[in-house]
Amino acid sequence: MQVHQDSQTSYLNRTHWYVLTHLEPEWLEARLIEQQTAEDGDARMPLRYFIPYLLLNRKKVTKEVLDDYVDPPSDHQVSVRDQVNNEIRNALRRYVFLRATQKEIDRIISEDWNKGRVRLCYYKGIDGGHAVVDDSLMQQFINVCIQQRERFDIRPHVRRLEKGVRVLIRQGVFKDVQAEVFSISHTASGIRLTLSVEFFGGTQDIRLYDKTPDDVEMLADECFAINNEYISQVEQTILTALEHKVSKYEGLDVVRERTADMRRLNLIYTYNSVEISDHLLSTRYNALMLICASLRQDREGRSAYNRIAKQHIRDMEAPSGQHPTVDALTYLHLALFVSTKDPAFRQQAKQLFKQLPSPTPTLHRFIKCICKMK
Repeated sequence: MQVHQDSQTSYLNRTHWYVLTHLEPEWLEARLIEQQTAEDGDARMPLRYFIPYLLLNRKKVTKEVLDDYVDPPSDHQVSVRDQVNNEIRNALRRYVFLRATQKEIDRIISEDWNKGRVRLCYYKGIDGGHAVVDDSLMQQFINVCIQQRERFDIRPHVRRLEKGVRVLIRQGVFKDVQAEVFSISHTASGIRLTLSVEFFGGTQDIRLYDKTPDDVEMLADECFAINNEYISQVEQTILTALEHKVSKYEGLDVVRERTADMRRLNLIYTYNSVEISDHLLSTRYNALMLICASLRQDREGRSAYNRIAKQHIRDMEAPSGQHPTVDALTYLHLALFVSTKDPAFRQQAKQLFKQLPSPTPTLHRFIKCICKMK
């Protein structure tokens, strides 16, 4: 990964992705979240952090999950896969990426909790300067880590092998040829695929039988499916965190639940750059990301998604634009209220909500939250 050296004078007050190191990433994340959830809301800590080791820390993949997704691997296959994953994780273990100004990071490093033997430190280049990663390169790196995580950690929003999915054949006569999954069958030996390969300019198909999931690789654009199901899961996580905040964690262990909420919000926000082709899903997702950024006290993210949400509204209300749906506009206005606390947005959200013939229970809970917010 290429990085460049910064100039102490020109970069001091500019926001960048700085490369730092720490030998205990789990402990460090807890400290970052403590600052992030501080009651004063001063947002003294840089709220954008990325710790590859923690993203790649997969959950145990159970046989039940594997039976529903891939041909159950042998012990040898599991060993090889785990070894590959662990090698990547171990290589990245000590690296921490913080998006902040040098002033903010200097303040972090001087915190009392960073005075011990194991400390957060700048990663130095050969010239002794602080290593900095450009935004575009950093996003590519995050995306690579996300892709690697999804290979080993089966998550609800990852598109599964199913009929119609495009794949790349990994071995055999048709190696490196793209195919489509024609059918899937569950046998005593595991999952078997029938693949369809276009031939003669699309006028004929070649059928390849008895293939296993290990024989194919999902194409990059097939790996992630930001669909209504995933967005609904994101919505529930964000809504729960908002309800906790509004109720001030009444009846709950405040520190534990706030930390858990923030960890989940931070992980969700890591995926915020994934593109969504469906206009209405994109609108709803961006509204949720605005609420997420606000709950994370991410001033930069909140500002960016404020602009996106307002642009959505302008586009939907333009004569030649996308025809607005009431629920989409409701999401946008309630998200803008959470972000700005401007009562005009809340009033508009409430009025739009009343126009819905059958509002969802989730949207009703969002409206109840903003009605209680000051």
